[in-house]
Amino acid sequence: MPCFENKKRYKTICIALILSLLCIHAQAQEREWEIDRIEERNKLNEKKKKAVLSSLEDSWEIKLSYGQWIFNDRVKSKENALFYLSPNFSNWQLSGTWHFQEKLFADFSLEFQMKKDVPSPDVSTILNGDDIDLEGAAGIFIPLDAGLYYYLALKDKFRVFSGLSAGVVLANSTYIVVEGDLNNGIERTNNQKRDGVLTGGIVSGFDYRLGEKSQFNLTLGYTWSQAFGEPLGGYTNYEGILAQLGFSILIFTKTKSE
Repeated sequence: MPCFENKKRYKTICIALILSLLCIHAQAQEREWEIDRIEERNKLNEKKKKAVLSSLEDSWEIKLSYGQWIFNDRVKSKENALFYLSPNFSNWQLSGTWHFQEKLFADFSLEFQMKKDVPSPDVSTILNGDDIDLEGAAGIFIPLDAGLYYYLALKDKFRVFSGLSAGVVLANSTYIVVEGDLNNGIERTNNQKRDGVLTGGIVSGFDYRLGEKSQFNLTLGYTWSQAFGEPLGGYTNYEGILAQLGFSILIFTKTKSE
């Protein structure tokens, strides 16, 4: 009987040991699975990060920007002029950018700037037959530029760039005079001037990647030009500072390798 009881005890101990080993193995296996799941998550996150920061090489960028153009006060005509436009202009820009290398890209842009200050005569003044003597002015500047830029720093989603641009600006300024009365007639006279001159500029700014195919832009630039044939809007040259905020859509010309 004692021998039988010892065998039974040994058997129980062996079963307990086997069960303990199986439990330890199961726990170890569970830890391995958890480690695999963590590694898989990390790989997925890294893949997403690479997608956001994928190379810009061989891609187009279409950008719409809005900002402010400010004429340099030193190009304001010192001679007597019919009128002087305000130095501040709202600026809209549509540009296409070709990233032919990861750090080097070319930009082609069309901008539109307009300032209008033309007062309207009061209706009661016209109906009463009173004399009307009003003057106003309007100016339009359309810069066409091409530039070459270089990314100075590529850090995560934040990319700083700088470069040079050149192009032409088409300018149109109008001086408007409205005078007369209802009885003798109201006459409007437009004194219009047009010109186009070559421009050059230096530009700096940064891009911030919002996703795989979009980014936000901030741009600061200084532009100068040849002298106008005669002052336009009270300015002898197209020279000043431009500050813009923009939003870009990226168009990749080929599938990026994983």
